[in-house]
Amino acid sequence: GVGVLLAAGVLGYLTNVLPLNIREMSSIAMSLPTLVFASAVSIGAGLVFGIVPAIQVSGTNVAGMLRSGAHSLVQGVSAARRLLVTLEVALALMLLSGAGLMMRSFLETRAVDMGFQVEGLSVAAALFPTASYMDPKVAVDGMFAWRDEILRQPYIRHAALSSIIPLTLNDNDANFSIVGRESLPDNRQPVGWFRQVSEGYFQTMGIPVVAGREFTPEDRRDAPLVGLVNETMARRYWGGDSPIGSELQLGPSRTLTIVGVVGDIYHNGPTAPRKAEWYLALRQFPARQIGLIIRDTGVQPDVIIRDLRASLRTVDAELPLQRVATFTSLLSDQFALPRLYLELFGAFALLALFMAGLGIYGVMSSLVNLRSRELGVRMALGANRSEVHRLVFRDAARMVALGLGVGLIGTVVLGRLLERLLFGVTPHDVPTLLAVSVVLAGFGMAAALRPALRASQVDPVEVMRS
Repeated sequence: GVGVLLAAGVLGYLTNVLPLNIREMSSIAMSLPTLVFASAVSIGAGLVFGIVPAIQVSGTNVAGMLRSGAHSLVQGVSAARRLLVTLEVALALMLLSGAGLMMRSFLETRAVDMGFQVEGLSVAAALFPTASYMDPKVAVDGMFAWRDEILRQPYIRHAALSSIIPLTLNDNDANFSIVGRESLPDNRQPVGWFRQVSEGYFQTMGIPVVAGREFTPEDRRDAPLVGLVNETMARRYWGGDSPIGSELQLGPSRTLTIVGVVGDIYHNGPTAPRKAEWYLALRQFPARQIGLIIRDTGVQPDVIIRDLRASLRTVDAELPLQRVATFTSLLSDQFALPRLYLELFGAFALLALFMAGLGIYGVMSSLVNLRSRELGVRMALGANRSEVHRLVFRDAARMVALGLGVGLIGTVVLGRLLERLLFGVTPHDVPTLLAVSVVLAGFGMAAALRPALRASQVDPVEVMRS
């Protein structure tokens, strides 16, 4: 019953933390077959780990064990129990290593410079009726009017339009040819990811113009066609030459002139590679699906939404506001899955760490109880408390060391499975593996501290009398 409630709570948490687009694609629910399978495994594990010790105890020759003169504390504990603790340590190391790698990867992802300023940036979209705005030019004119209206608000610093919004996982690519340049090998045409943007787009986004100029209101439909490329596209197709002034052939009768080079951005998130991108003037290449991007001075979101609706009604009272989102939330959605992986690995790692510590504590406590007579004899013959402490810690260290060795082998396999989930860190990162090994070893030895202290408090006289 408690397990089912915990499972329901975890599923509710997963539903809340996953981004909306992933929740829509995934079916996250507690099914009856899964519940039956998990219950059967849990009951079976309980029976196995409960029956095996009972069988071992029933077959133990107590008198013979008491007469034995063992020289090691470990000999008083069954091999199965020691093996179980070793596997617990190994599993804890594997999960702690996975959690450490996911943490390193998450921090590396958060540290990526996106290429534009995320803070204070929002995007809004309007739903254009197909009948009234069939012509993309009409939709573009309506969006420009909306932009001009929202710019009247004193808290709006900049506003611009774009057919493709970064971090929304939408994109378009197209082939082109560079006039006066040889084709690529195998007669392939260059390809780039394009978007139509208005003047002021790069200023609004905070994307630097590294060479040439950006679009201006003079880049109208009747003006010569112009475009911009990003630095990746400039390096890929022009090498060390400047692309400014080059002409791109877009079709049999359409060419445009490159007038500027802009900085690269991580369009599809910090873990996706930067792509060759080129920008078209929205006035010259109209589109029906357009987003309004605004940069504000830090006002409340409800104020922005209210004024966006009001300004949109000024343009066309029939146009509904389709959506509003901050780029901070869009970027947060990019981190949702890495954050979820980190939390899951961390939760299982902490559970495994606790179980390993509990196992070491239980085994060492059992050792002290079983060998109290031996400890009493040792102390009666002159062994001091420090020697008894070392005896207990040495046996605990053997189990921890063996578990670490097995766990390190397991991390090699786990690292291969995690490789595609990691960013900026290798699956066998030595500092991470070393750090978690030290933490686990320290925790394991700490779990043996109380049994060691209790072992040193054995009264030799009482033991000999018993």
